[in-house]
Amino acid sequence: MYVLIRAYEQDPSKIRRFICQRDALFDGGDIVGINFDSYNDHKTGFEFDVTAGGTQVDLLLNNVNYMNPDFNWNAVWYSGVSVDDSGWCAEMRIPLSQLRYSSDSVQVWGMHAWRWISRNMEEDQWSLIPRNTNAFIHNFGQLQGIRNLPRNRRVEIMPYALGSLRTNKPAEGNPFAGSSWSGTFGADGKIGIGSNFTFDYTFNPDFGQVEADPSVMNLTAFETFYEEKRPFFLEGKNILSFETGSDEDLVFYSRRIGSAPPYAAPSDSGIFTETPGNTSILDALKISGKTANGLSLGILQSFTSPEYSSIYAGGQYSHRMASPPTNYFVGRIQKDFQKGNTSIGGILTSVNRFFSQQHLDFLPKQAYTGGLDFIHYWKEREYFVTANFVASYISGSQEAMLRLQRSSARYFQRPDASHLALDSSLSLLSGTGGMIGIGKEGNSKLIAGQRIYWRSPGLDLNDIGYMREADVIGSQSMAGYRETKPGKILRSYSVTLSLDCAWDFAGVPVRGRSEIETQFVFNNKWTAQLHLNRFFSAIDNRLLRGGYALKTDPYYLVFATAQTDDSRNLAFNLQYNGAWYTDGFSSRQRFAPGLRIRFSPQFSISSQINYEQNQNAIQYVTSFGTEQQPIALLGALKQKTLGITIRTGFYFTPDFSLQYYGSPFISTGRFVAFREVTDPLNDSFNQRFYLYRDNETIMTDGTYTLTHGSTSYSFPNPDFTMLEFRSNFVARWEYKPGSVFYFVWTHQRNDFRNIFHPDMDNNMDSLFGLFPENMFLIKLNYYFSL
Repeated sequence: MYVLIRAYEQDPSKIRRFICQRDALFDGGDIVGINFDSYNDHKTGFEFDVTAGGTQVDLLLNNVNYMNPDFNWNAVWYSGVSVDDSGWCAEMRIPLSQLRYSSDSVQVWGMHAWRWISRNMEEDQWSLIPRNTNAFIHNFGQLQGIRNLPRNRRVEIMPYALGSLRTNKPAEGNPFAGSSWSGTFGADGKIGIGSNFTFDYTFNPDFGQVEADPSVMNLTAFETFYEEKRPFFLEGKNILSFETGSDEDLVFYSRRIGSAPPYAAPSDSGIFTETPGNTSILDALKISGKTANGLSLGILQSFTSPEYSSIYAGGQYSHRMASPPTNYFVGRIQKDFQKGNTSIGGILTSVNRFFSQQHLDFLPKQAYTGGLDFIHYWKEREYFVTANFVASYISGSQEAMLRLQRSSARYFQRPDASHLALDSSLSLLSGTGGMIGIGKEGNSKLIAGQRIYWRSPGLDLNDIGYMREADVIGSQSMAGYRETKPGKILRSYSVTLSLDCAWDFAGVPVRGRSEIETQFVFNNKWTAQLHLNRFFSAIDNRLLRGGYALKTDPYYLVFATAQTDDSRNLAFNLQYNGAWYTDGFSSRQRFAPGLRIRFSPQFSISSQINYEQNQNAIQYVTSFGTEQQPIALLGALKQKTLGITIRTGFYFTPDFSLQYYGSPFISTGRFVAFREVTDPLNDSFNQRFYLYRDNETIMTDGTYTLTHGSTSYSFPNPDFTMLEFRSNFVARWEYKPGSVFYFVWTHQRNDFRNIFHPDMDNNMDSLFGLFPENMFLIKLNYYFSL
């Protein structure tokens, strides 16, 4: 496929010719691009863009989430740009092997072309797509006259070789400390199955050049969610995705594959251990594609190898399994009807672990999930109705089932949850979930929606998915108004009202929130958002982590952002979060200013500072007593957090770049008072707790002792100071299309202590005084296409 786009400009000196990171869509100045809906299904598309500086951008589009396309799909194609007296032009050569299309002898594709003029924030389109549409691809024009396309074999192979050096602090007697070398090799590839489907494979994949996850101090009972960054799992993820109706639930969460081993052998005096940071993926195979009649299929199969904790004690080495060999499977199917206005689909997942070691009995051996989904649009896609259903089945030892029942997703041991029962004899756990919704979007200024969802107590998606809570029934309502016609001050704006309420399966109200959300785009190209939230009084059945449900009082939350004209060489942004409570102590304030400076078309630097002050009167500390009569202790926490993220990029050419990411992070907290929960559902905040006096609170040698009458409790000092610094330096040279040489330096230092250090300057000095762990990596891959 050959493409030529000429962009006329009366004054070519005003063309913004920036060189930036591949796929940084709006960092590259002026852009032209073309989109293909090669199945002509009005649902999915391929986009190829070129900046005036020559940087390539390619992404996958889908109508379900068209505002968040998949930028991580990287095709192998060719492009060039030039500037003359009348403007600039871009040429592209896109191999048909990078596209998917039907095998019909005569075809019609959807097509869309566009241009972005950065200094004006102006977008020119063919064909015109309304700004308030909910069917981006549905508005494409048509590319006709396509005949007798070849049945491309699409055989691509990308072998790689890698060598790395890891250094950390030596420790006397510890053979795992110090420096170590390693080397490996593997391969990625694609094979076309007809013109409609692609078989992707990776053997012994390496993801060492992937940027580190951000630092987080998690004081909740829930698992931290991290975004997927590995190319193999990102490409084609839209075909495997399954919308559950909840932003916090995923039936397939690809970070489960290759995650950290669930077990680590404990260290002790004279006993040194080392456990791998992640499980090794022996292979991952994926089949994905779509037929001309609207049938899409996605299959993913992956096998991870067993991992072992290495143990050194008394001059002898031994090993203990930390992660069993595991097989992961995901199958997804969808069928479109009525030109993509109706879609019916299903998903099936499985996780099978193979082990006989008793110390791993806390893991389920089998986990299966199945789901069905449906969506239908009518009246030019202005209205829609959608529904889905999901069910899970998990089996394993009684220990594994007890662990699931006690997990933060359900807490079956809650003594006041009459609809739940902890059963130590279970060898399987099952549950269901689903959603029904209806709404109005389309091209109208008025939008509205309503959805009802549920997650039964036994539902669990966390072996291959992500789920924060079960035992919930919820209702979400929204109505909004949006204006896209420019006025004297605003280019566009929107106002949305929403209501979110949830109950557990006993009918107890566990959550309630109303929100007013506003968004503004000004004529000077500044933008702003304001979110005003009021959280209603509710009964929190998670906060005491398996104890009694606790009444929480209403509070207010504000989130605001502002950003200057991002097309200028100097741009600022500011984020603010604030929360106010009625208990006289709790509050939360977060300020996050940022800037980006472009020193030249090739060099830029950006920085974001995150400073947060958090005061929480009811931060969970620990529990005593029994599961039938738990005694929960909460603390009044004063916490300060400072995080800084710095990114720099020097792009010599679109194919050769140096990039740096660095992020120091400090979080420190002190507990200034302790409360015992005595009457958790009392309407009065003070009557819910017994507040320990100063003379009843003693700390000796890092241990707190609380005494009231004849009752005494002891627990370790929960104060904390967390220091962490993570950075990546990456030199990337694409010496031929699809073939890349990497040099990566990953640097990390961290420390965690149960001591409160309030001075941020001293903490920063202490952070950079820690002994670092470094990894130097060289990787070379080579792209073949047959």
